[in-house]
Amino acid sequence: MNAFRDDLRELVAKHIALAPAPQILNLVERLSGNGVASRSTLADRLSPVKLLANGSEWLDPQDGVHVAVYDPGTNLTWAAEPLACGEVPWAQAIEEAKKVRLFGHDDWRLPTVKELISIIDYERFDPAVDPDMFRGPYGWTWTSTVAKSPSVCAWGVSLGDGGVSRLHQTLHGRVRAVRAGQALELGL
Repeated sequence: MNAFRDDLRELVAKHIALAPAPQILNLVERLSGNGVASRSTLADRLSPVKLLANGSEWLDPQDGVHVAVYDPGTNLTWAAEPLACGEVPWAQAIEEAKKVRLFGHDDWRLPTVKELISIIDYERFDPAVDPDMFRGPYGWTWTSTVAKSPSVCAWGVSLGDGGVSRLHQTLHGRVRAVRAGQALELGL
């Protein structure tokens, strides 16, 4: 029981600052309700969740194709695939991400470089993201982070190989939208 308690403390310390209050309260209620929780249950609830177009959790391939991925570890919701605009210059990428409307939300945007790096799986290559969660095409993807020097560059992340680089803002890259938080109750 002490090992479980230590693992739980580590999970809470790692994720408490990122998790929304309703999810924390739900977790506390679940743990105190029956006094028993397994490590795998907690780990599963901290794993990314596929979401359908109606905002519900994707549970079965017969449910259709998921359109977004909620990551409770970062409290970010990602578009499951790059936007249909294709490869565009950075300024257009910013505008295209703002146009996304999923689950009734209009606060979609281009991710920061730190946010986009969070979906990279460095044990993968071509693509460097989980293709079951994030559909392609992959390749250089814009972030909202402007380079300090030279200021005509912005940061891009290659979802193909996991590389990160400053790219001139006139170059063309893909657009993957993100939004902070998720208004759905996912049972954490």
